[in-house]
Amino acid sequence: GNGTPGPAFLTNYGLKINAKLGGFHTATELPSRLKEIPTIIMGADTSRVPGTGGIASITGSMNDQYTRYIARVAVNSVSKPDKDNLKKTEQAEILAPLGKLAIEILEVFQLKNGCLPEAIVMMRDGVSEGQMDEVLNTEVQALISILTGHFQFHPQARPKITYIVLQKGHKVHIYNDASRDGNPEPGTVVDDPSATDPDKFNFNLVSHTSIMGKTARVPNYTVIWDENEYDYYEMEFMCYKLCHLYQYCPMTVSLPPSVMYAHQAAARARTYLQEFSDGASSLSSGEGGGRTEIVLPKLHPDVENEMYW
Repeated sequence: GNGTPGPAFLTNYGLKINAKLGGFHTATELPSRLKEIPTIIMGADTSRVPGTGGIASITGSMNDQYTRYIARVAVNSVSKPDKDNLKKTEQAEILAPLGKLAIEILEVFQLKNGCLPEAIVMMRDGVSEGQMDEVLNTEVQALISILTGHFQFHPQARPKITYIVLQKGHKVHIYNDASRDGNPEPGTVVDDPSATDPDKFNFNLVSHTSIMGKTARVPNYTVIWDENEYDYYEMEFMCYKLCHLYQYCPMTVSLPPSVMYAHQAAARARTYLQEFSDGASSLSSGEGGGRTEIVLPKLHPDVENEMYW
């Protein structure tokens, strides 16, 4: 009758409950290297919050089927900016706390798996074309620094890092004249230099089925750092198959789940800042009382290492 949840609603509701309780509903074939070499798939995103530098969010896979993730979030700017610096701070897209958050995720990975990963694959969302060099010079170097510093790896023996920037705000559109709605089939890859940047390791990947009548927004993947030396096929196959492993939905999605989860964890953290936005949050004053540190509340130990978002 009216108001009674249908099968689709109940299915989606059940999937979310299952994931939050530690289960998963889908596994798939992945590149052999992901099985043979201890690897962590990480995701990173920033979410803007007025009056702060926004939320920095990082996720990391915890099992070799890449179905279980944890997340860590922090305010991207440690201080509340003054009016003169407000615009600049709000527009900051670089993940300032990346090193600190990555340490926490890697320590949990080590606890759950008995070792640190030998390969790190970071999927980074929220970066414009003009910011890629800055991400390379700051975020990639921050990862290298925590591996050789906090974890005390020898520079020649540390985990190898691959850093991938994902963008949906580009102007490339892919059409399929043979389909009824003009959208390409899932699994379509465009990596020809005539349609991509020939000077970069990048490609466009269609991983999901578009809603009828809507033009598919095809993500562009740009590999800005690749110590693991993936070839095009291996990279495209990995990204496509990861899009089958999103545990909150019974279908493939447009982005790898590490990025989807990072976005959702950041959105959840935004609600924690609501009190601050209303002027009711408990904040600690910095030296001289002129600057105010914004600290997110700490999650309960029973949920911080689960898919709580």
